[in-house]
Amino acid sequence: MFKKTYHATHPDMMAGASNQQLRDRYLVDGLFAADAITLNYAHYERFVIGGAMAATRALRLPDQTEPASAAGKPFLERRELGVVNIGKAAGRVTLDGKAFDLAPRDGLYVPMGTKDVTFESRGPRTANTPATLRRRSSAVRLRACSLTDRVRDKALAHGTPVAFDSSFASNAAWL
Repeated sequence: MFKKTYHATHPDMMAGASNQQLRDRYLVDGLFAADAITLNYAHYERFVIGGAMAATRALRLPDQTEPASAAGKPFLERRELGVVNIGKAAGRVTLDGKAFDLAPRDGLYVPMGTKDVTFESRGPRTANTPATLRRRSSAVRLRACSLTDRVRDKALAHGTPVAFDSSFASNAAWL
């Protein structure tokens, strides 16, 4: 499921590390490939970073494959997801059947518990100008509200922050 897993390190492990060793240990690259979803896992906060480039077809966020106890369950069963269209073409993210169109630089928050997530390019495009969707996902302990209450579709091009969730539930966040 994951292209690469990044392990936690102790500062003493870095003494004398070469530039190449530092790149191998910390550089996240190769996030985007045509018609593919790429996921990388970091043991720091159980963080997943990835990319989706829907050049010619819609892409579905895969179900979990690891650990064995989570195999076959939705990727967002216990995670939330942030999606940003960093491509030049418009994109669409569909969450459990509800579509959200994302212009370049638009972002979308996807709450924990969303079962079906697909990514696609919208409008005229070629393999050279697909929607390029950068994703980040982190583990969540509590789903405080329903899907319709929590999904926030926000245009990042305007740079206006949106607060959601509650500090009472220790799950406050800014998008």
